[in-house]
Amino acid sequence: MIHKLTSSSSPVPETPVREVSSHLGVTYWLSWIPAVLMVAWLGYVALLKVGVVEAARTNLDRQVELAKVLPANAQSEAQLPELAFTQPVSVSRVTELDTLVPSRPRTEPQKYVVQAGDSVFSIAKQFNLKPETVLWANYNLLNDNPNMLSIGQELLIPAVDGVLYEPKPGEAIEDVAKKFKATPEDIISWPANKIDVADPKLVAGQTIMIPNGQREMRSWVVPTI
Repeated sequence: MIHKLTSSSSPVPETPVREVSSHLGVTYWLSWIPAVLMVAWLGYVALLKVGVVEAARTNLDRQVELAKVLPANAQSEAQLPELAFTQPVSVSRVTELDTLVPSRPRTEPQKYVVQAGDSVFSIAKQFNLKPETVLWANYNLLNDNPNMLSIGQELLIPAVDGVLYEPKPGEAIEDVAKKFKATPEDIISWPANKIDVADPKLVAGQTIMIPNGQREMRSWVVPTI
């Protein structure tokens, strides 16, 4: 018995051609976006460069036109307006015969000639000193006696209060300071004494100043008229 064979297999489904084609189209156009953006960027940069070049050309053209307008001498040297005065101007300076010398502390003794009406006290006040300082500095003339002052005498006026002293041979600074109730530093540091700080020694016969020094006082009797 012969059986007739019939195909019982199910039909093969058709491929969705339209969906695949649509998907490929979208992908295709998306792949062009970076290229389009790159072209747009390059175009923008090119436009910027063109603008800069045009601005430079415009500036150069303006400079050329300005150079043509200005005269030749104005290009090399600027011309200033002439200075005109409505009235003569001058600076006058008055000649001063006396030159102002800045005052500095005095360190050397100075000489003073006694005038009529002077006294030891008025002379000391004039130089801002104590009367005994004037007497001690002029012992050879006044002998510690203010009444021995006379017109025409040449006195020695110290710079500060103290004693003018002439050291004896072999006398040390410490001995002189002790004798006049002062300190060795006062004697050494006084500029007019010119004592070497590294090797302080006294020179016999050289008059030195003993700042703030003092010796025995005598009683003064001022006569009254």
